[in-house]
This record gives sequence, structure tokens and C-alpha cells, in this order.
Amino acid sequence: MRDYTATATRSGNWWAVEVQGLPDQYVNATQGATWAEAQEMAEDLVRLTHEFAGIDEDYTVILRPGDERVSHALEDLAAARERQKAADAAEDEALRRAARALTRHGFTVRDAAKLLGISYQRVSQLAPRRTAA
Repeated sequence: MRDYTATATRSGNWWAVEVQGLPDQYVNATQGATWAEAQEMAEDLVRLTHEFAGIDEDYTVILRPGDERVSHALEDLAAARERQKAADAAEDEALRRAARALTRHGFTVRDAAKLLGISYQRVSQLAPRRTAA
């Protein structure tokens, strides 16, 4: 699988797109009126180049903004989302442990729910009662 990076820069009413990594003798630029169209056009350009050059391999085209400030802002957002995902997972695990600890120590699911700020049904899911075998 090959990844092509395409860079889009605003030029008037259009996104000017340059695709990196195409063979030298082929056109590596296209344009689109919208970001979605710029992505489609970059993908079409790579597809056509593969057809004409006889390249038979799977690929993806990743469209990135040409403006470094925008790219950095998007990278910061992606990093923040990853941190949030990790924090959410940690919270879920802590909630599960807390629900189990409360119910094991005599709290009813309703009392545990009140302490945890969730529904009693959710406490029952997180800390199901053990049935005698």
C-alpha cells in the first residue's frame, strides 16, 4: 500500500493541489472548488497516473493544507483528541472499579448511582451481581 500526500493551497476561489510522489513525467497538480472536490481530484489524478504508468498497487491519498499554521492547528487538535480518548478510557475504568467497590461494600445500586452520578441501571451493568453457582 502506497500513501500519496497531496498539499492544497487556497488560490482565489479554488484549492490548488499538488500530489507528491508521482512519477516525474506525469502531471502532479490539479484543483478543486471545495476541500472535498480537491480530495476527489487528487485521488483521480493518482488513479489516472497509475493507469497510464501501468502501476498496479493499492494506494491512499492524504490531502493536507498547504498553510503550516493550519496544519499545526489540525495536528494539535488530533493530539488533543487522542489525549481525550485516553482520559475517557481511564475514566471508564475508574467508574467500573468504583461501581464494583461500592456494590461489594454494601451500597445498593441506587445509592452507588447517586454517589457516581450515573443511573442505577448503569451501575448494574458495571457491577453485575454475582449469582451462586
